Amino acid sequence: MRILVAIDQWFPDRQAGSARLAAASAAGLAARGHQVTVLAPRNGSVGESQEAGVVVRRVLARNALPQTLTDPVETWRHARDLPADGFDILLAHE
Repeated sequence: MRILVAIDQWFPDRQAGSARLAAASAAGLAARGHQVTVLAPRNGSVGESQEAGVVVRRVLARNALPQTLTDPVETWRHARDLPADGFDILLAHE
């Protein structure tokens, strides 16, 4: 199954809460054989990495506007750039 995870913070940038839960969930799903892609906030640079079998795309911008306004738009914008055949599930954390 192809799973897209959208998150407003990512472990280890944040050590607790939804960041830890999202990272653990994504790793657990990948360990079960699912293809997991995460859209996460930038951590100083834009990029893509592999973490515990999960593709982590650091693309969500941070600025003076509230994340409640920017994250949905940024997530949608960057999800459009992913493979055309899409995902089976969207798992959103906030």
